[in-house]
Amino acid sequence: MSLRRPIAPWIFVLLLDACVFDGSGVGAQDEVDSGSGMHSETSGPTTTTPTTSDPSVTSTAGAVCGDGVVDPGEECDDGPDNADTAACTSLCTQASCGDGLLGPAKTCDDGNALGGDGCSATCVSETCGDGVVQPESGEECDEGEGNGAGQACTGICKHNVCGDGNLGPDEACDDGNGDAGDACTTECKPAVCGDGFVQVGVEACDDGNAAEGDACLSTCVAASCGDGVVQEGVEPCDDGDSDNADECIDTCNTATCGDGFVHAGEEECDDNNVSDGDGCSSTCASEARRVFVSSKEYKGDLGGIAGADALCQGLADSTNLGGTWKAWLTADEGPDSSPSARFVHYPGPYRLLDQAKTKIADDWADLTDGTLDAPISVYENGQNAGGETRVWTDTLASGAGFVGIQDCVGWGSSSNLAQGFQGDRTRTDAGWSNTNTNEGCDRTKRIFCFEQ
Repeated sequence: MSLRRPIAPWIFVLLLDACVFDGSGVGAQDEVDSGSGMHSETSGPTTTTPTTSDPSVTSTAGAVCGDGVVDPGEECDDGPDNADTAACTSLCTQASCGDGLLGPAKTCDDGNALGGDGCSATCVSETCGDGVVQPESGEECDEGEGNGAGQACTGICKHNVCGDGNLGPDEACDDGNGDAGDACTTECKPAVCGDGFVQVGVEACDDGNAAEGDACLSTCVAASCGDGVVQEGVEPCDDGDSDNADECIDTCNTATCGDGFVHAGEEECDDNNVSDGDGCSSTCASEARRVFVSSKEYKGDLGGIAGADALCQGLADSTNLGGTWKAWLTADEGPDSSPSARFVHYPGPYRLLDQAKTKIADDWADLTDGTLDAPISVYENGQNAGGETRVWTDTLASGAGFVGIQDCVGWGSSSNLAQGFQGDRTRTDAGWSNTNTNEGCDRTKRIFCFEQ
């Protein structure tokens, strides 16, 4: 006996209906079950919209982007190869510059077709040196080829200016600063004398010209008295030396009577005033003859009478006394070697060089009468004498030569075997010229010097 039971006819009908649905949205015509005598009916056309979880896939009446089929509304569809970086985008549109997607052959895409904002109209990244000025990127210029040294537009796309550290086409130098006192000026030119910029440590001044008569010489040295250039409006003269006996004294003033300097060939004296009666007249003519004892000491080899005269003249010149000076000496050179024969017999007073201009004699006759009004104890520089008191003379107080002729062999020997006759600078009697003593010529003594 079989335990299986037959399937009810209505179950077959339901199964049949389920099998004839083909997903097309159109129901199949019911067929009559020959075994059951039953049929099923459809209720009309049916549409079904597929669903997907992929957000990149869109559908329009069944169209799907990325299925490889270019459906209506799609510009392209390469299937799974669609992408933001592909020729066919993930939106099934042809990649184009300005779509905001980084497609092939594009190095950038900022969603517009404008240039100068970092991404060009052809979707190529804009950089300094590409020849495109990008104001939004801070570029002032862009001449292309990377810009760089020697160009008007620098490597950072800024206009080349003096002081930016970049050597521009019109610049000889550029040290990147605004210091006008170094080797490169603020005009980007090498510093030179006359450019108007004082180069620190090199130039004392720089007035931008080569004129010599202003405060800055053409050598960029500040003008000063003694530089040999007359500074206009400041110096009457400038002969570049310190000789006060010429036309221009060392204060850069023209030599004049009363300036304190004896102008050689024109003045006999100059006592720094224009008063009369003080030994030097208001016209710088001597009202007296001056006398001093040498500040230096000498052995007996004086170089003869001529050599001794030269020593006196040198001492006088060293203190700008001016005038002609001779030594109070006699030598074995005949009667004409004595002061009486060689000296001018001045009719006026003889005075010392101290501040008081002390008178030692009223005139030549008074000088040679055997006594002095004051001892000759003042140096050529006006200071009181000190130290050694003995003076080489071989001369009597009368100005005549000493009879014994003790002259260190014509004032040419420094031997201790030779003898020299002496006077004394501290005495006012005849001993000032003749002490009746002599010493070896190896000793050092002073000499008397008289203005002629």
